[in-house]
Formats: sequence, structure tokens, C-alpha cells
Amino acid sequence: MRLQLRSLRWKIILPYSLLVLVLAGLGTYLTTQLVTGSLGERFDNQLVQASRMTADAFARKEDEQLTTARAIVYTQGLAAAIRAHDAGRIAALTEGVATNARIERLEILDEGGSRLRAVELKDRTGLIYTDLAGSDVPAAWEPVQRLIAAGAVNGGEKHAGIVTTSGGFVLYTAAPVIAQDGLAGVVLVGTSLASIAEELKASALADLTLYGSDGTALVSTFVAGGDRGLREMQVGGDALTGALSRQGVTREHRDVAGRGYDFVYGTLVVDGEPAGLYSAALSTDFIFSAAGSSRWQMALLFSAGMLAVLLVGWVLSRTITQPVLRLVDTAERVADGDFSARTDIGTGDEIGRLASCLNKMTDKLQGQYLATLRALASAVVASNPHTLGHSLRVGRLAIMLGESMELDDKTQAQLEIGGYLHDVGKIGIRDSSLVKRAAVPQAEREFIEEHPHIGLALPDARISGPVTEFVSRPQRAVSDDTGLLSENREQIIARIVAVADLYDALTVDIPGRKCLSSDEALAVLQSYAGKYLHFGTVERLSAIIPEWERCREADSGLQAPRKRRSPERVSA
Repeated sequence: MRLQLRSLRWKIILPYSLLVLVLAGLGTYLTTQLVTGSLGERFDNQLVQASRMTADAFARKEDEQLTTARAIVYTQGLAAAIRAHDAGRIAALTEGVATNARIERLEILDEGGSRLRAVELKDRTGLIYTDLAGSDVPAAWEPVQRLIAAGAVNGGEKHAGIVTTSGGFVLYTAAPVIAQDGLAGVVLVGTSLASIAEELKASALADLTLYGSDGTALVSTFVAGGDRGLREMQVGGDALTGALSRQGVTREHRDVAGRGYDFVYGTLVVDGEPAGLYSAALSTDFIFSAAGSSRWQMALLFSAGMLAVLLVGWVLSRTITQPVLRLVDTAERVADGDFSARTDIGTGDEIGRLASCLNKMTDKLQGQYLATLRALASAVVASNPHTLGHSLRVGRLAIMLGESMELDDKTQAQLEIGGYLHDVGKIGIRDSSLVKRAAVPQAEREFIEEHPHIGLALPDARISGPVTEFVSRPQRAVSDDTGLLSENREQIIARIVAVADLYDALTVDIPGRKCLSSDEALAVLQSYAGKYLHFGTVERLSAIIPEWERCREADSGLQAPRKRRSPERVSA
């Protein structure tokens, strides 16, 4: 792990990743704080707006009911119908106005407050009115009492108030019907507080509760369940005192049905006078859930952005470091002696220029190295005119065999070196022994055959040693049934060089033996295939011999004096 952290890629990615993580965390925190603060501000504004809409809605409802009541009061013939207690006539005169205004309750009273007609809207879609049942006594209601008490003194005066009826709490607006001789009757237009609360909830998007002057809950849009739920909604203490004082907005937090709500209280004004309280409430779970949701959304958004940035950074770092790693790998291979290594980087930037310089340097090193090896090989065989050019030809033939086998560049380069150095051990043998035309004594022959071991003892003989040792020693079972090369690189090089060495030795004149033709030499190699030579390599050699002979004839450096024998002498 320590080595990985010290690599160039990690030196680029780690600071970049840490910076992205810090910025992502800071951005998530700041954005969440801004969003949460904005949600809180929106929550407060909506709560205040709901309170204002409630107060304004009651004022509008009074105005609407007063307008409808006046329209009915000024209907021609209504005062006479009331004086005559003609319920049918009253119904005919008031039905159209009530239907057009969609009023919820309509009651027509005589001058004493007794009911002449009372209807309520049962079907809002079909605008169907039915008679209002109940044992209520309208004469006992405060708005009616005030009108009857005033009589005809203030003919245009109206009164409104919240009345307790057998059907619940109703906001009534009362208007007098004036005849020539005085008060003829009273028109009551009303709307239940439950209906008003539901309408306001839909428009204000908040739960509403209406209270009496003592803080008792009259109606509420909370699903609390009957009188017990209304009792739980009762308000008192500072909230009640603050709301009744009409000094600003009173706010408190309460739990309803297991959920937290923020309440804003205000004074309920009817007919210009305080008639009770109202409250608008919003669930605080909304803001907390919204804040939590926003926090997760921001976290996911920044995480996705962070991953995208990290991915781009990883791609950029890989784009930068991959060529550098290839340069390092190539330099290490060259340092290990593989002069066939190349970077294969063709970019036009600084890394591409560095790669080009490294390739040129390696080309020069390889050329100088091979030139030195060729000079060494030439020096080894220079004292023997019969083997002049032998090492060079073996190296070139080994390369051609490697190309036909589609071996990699490194193996082909080592084949050339192996061909040049396979006889380097002869440098330790006396020239008189190597060029002697007479029969060589057994003791001297054994010494000559030690030249592979002499080559192995030379400094940096990693390639020539295995090659020469393989060629000099008998090899058994060197091919499988398919004849394919399946060994490691050193074995492949040694076996290819062995075949190339023996073929070249058989096709040039040496003391005591004339050269063989290509076909004759191939026949000898095939007789040794599977015993001392690799069968598959010999088969490949048979395929490239025509091409090799053309190359040797065309290149003077590969030619050697030779005198071909006739087939008859070979058979002999």
C-alpha cells in the first residue's frame, strides 16, 4: 500500500480527491442550511398568511351575507307578505335571491321574532333547499333582539353575531324589513362555522379552529373526534390573553393527535366587535420532513457531482500517468538488457517527445550492442577461414525462424544475440586446434567440445550459455505430439539456434567435409528431429529455406566459400 501511495497516479488523485470531498461536504452543508432556512421562512410566512386570510374571510362573509340580506329586504311585497304571515308568498319572493347567492341558511321572522320561513341548503350541487328543523327560538338570539329593540328607528342598521343553534354554531347577519308603519319583520342570512372553517382550510392550506371568548373551541378542522376533541383544543393562558388584547400575533407550539403544530391566534371580529378567537395551525412535521428530504437530495446531488468529478479526475490522471508508467516499464526493460523494448507513445506533448528520445536512445544502444556482439563473433571466427561469417549467418537465420513462428520482438532480438554468441566459447580454444586439417586426437577433441562451458563462464553470458549448452549436448524428447513450441523463452531460443547452427554448418565447407546442398542438409536435420533437434523448428526451417537461400545469395556478408557435392558422393 505504501508503494501505491508513492506512485505518481496516487500523488495526483489523492490531493484531488480530498479537495473534492471537502468542497462537496462544505457545499452540502451550506446548501442544506440555506434550504432549511428558506423553508422555515416560508413556513412562518404561510402561517401568518393563513391567519390574515381567516380574519379577512370573516369580514367578507359578513359583507356577502349583508348584501344578500339587503337584496331580500328590498324585495317588493316582502313586508306585506310578512305582515300577512303568507309563507307561500314569502317563499316565492325570497327563493330566487337565496338560490343565486347560494346562501346556506335563510330565515324570515315577523316583528316579534317568530319564524315565518326557515330553510337550509342541503344539496350544494343541485341547489336544493329544505325546511330548517329544530326547536330554536330566534327571538332569543342577540342579533334579532337588538334589531327588534331598535325597531324602525335605524331602518338601515344591521347586526351580526355567532349564534348557538340546534345544528351547531352559525354566523348570522340580521337585517330589518321596514314597512310604512314601522318594523315588519327580520331577515336572517347565516352560514355555519363548520362550513366557514372548511372553506378557509381549503384556501389558506392550514387547519383552523374557532373559539369563544372564554377560549372554548367551537369548531375545528382537526380530525379530533366529537366534543372530547374540541375540549382538547381549548386555549387559555398567555395565548388567550394575547389574542384578546389584539396586540400583534400570538404564537405557540402544541401537539395534536401525536403531531406537532405551530398555532397563530387572532381575535375574531364580528359586527365590529370581538366575538371570540381563531387559530391557524401548520404541522411542523412538514418543515422537518422537507428539510430532511432536501438534505438527502442535496447530499445525493453533491455525491453524484463528486463521483462525476472524481471520475473525470481519474480519467485525467490515467491519461497523464499511463504514458509515464509505460516509459518507466520501457526504461526498466532496457536496463535489464532488453533493447527491443519500445514505448509506442506517439503523442505530440512533452511525454511524447520524451518517449521519442527514449526510443532513439534505445535504437542507438541496440545498434551499438549488436555491432559489438558481431565484432566479438567475427573476432572469434576470424582465425578460421572456414567458419568466417558463421555466427552472423546463424543469427540472421534464427531471426527468420522466429519471424515465421510469430515470436515477439524481445525473443527475436535474443535469437539474433544467441546466434552471434553461440560459439563465443571458442575464444578459449587454440587456433591450431580449430583449423587443423588432420584428425584431431581424442583429448584435444574433448577440450574443443568444452567451448560452450567456456562461453558460460564469460561475464554476462545469460543468453549464449543456454544456447551453446543446448546445441552441444544431445537432446531427447524435445517435441510433443503436435510439434508446437510450449517451453520458456530460453528453451525456444536454444532450440532455434541449434537448428540454425547445424544447418549452416552442414551447408559450408570445413576441413575434412564438403558442404551439403539445402535438401541434403534438411534431410540430415529431419533425421535428428525429435531426438536431438526440435521437430517443429525443423519443419519451420523446411518452409523458409528457399527464402533464406535467396537472402544469403543476395547479401555478400552472409556468403561463405563452399563447394557443393554431388548426390552420389553424399550417399557414399
